Amino acid sequence: MPGRDQKEAWRAFKDPISRAVGCLDMSARLVERRFENGVMLLGSSSPGIKFGDALMLVFSLQLEPVKDADQWRMTTRRYDFTLVSRTRSTEVVFGWHWHPASKRSRITYPHVHVPSASAFKTRHIPTGRVALEDVILFGFDDLGVLPAHQDARRIVAEVRDKHRQYRSWH
Repeated sequence: MPGRDQKEAWRAFKDPISRAVGCLDMSARLVERRFENGVMLLGSSSPGIKFGDALMLVFSLQLEPVKDADQWRMTTRRYDFTLVSRTRSTEVVFGWHWHPASKRSRITYPHVHVPSASAFKTRHIPTGRVALEDVILFGFDDLGVLPAHQDARRIVAEVRDKHRQYRSWH
């Protein structure tokens, strides 16, 4: 989502994400961090965001401001969306990752891990790029996560659709 400058582009990206996360837990707070090279991090605060009765959502997005014509926007450079057990926070149930510039992994394409499929728990199942809003909708639609309010599903879908208008990947 564009802005006239980098600060406005950051707010235009962060505020809808915060709104979507609020559809899970209206008291959830996000963590922001700015690095010297202009890269920004947006993520869940510890220990994560309640995701139904059994899970927590832990996420981070690494973003960079880019200028397109006369507007600025934030572009995603890396993401990690993980659903972990609420009782055993080290137990990953699902993990969607994209880390194209990783120094630790040769896997550069977007993928999901499903550790409960034990024979394949370390495999990188290709997915295409995944948006945080899609993970939240997956929770509502397939995992029985109860929204924080009655308009939650509509709001998350609107945020996702607006994000789709401005993203550079399809």
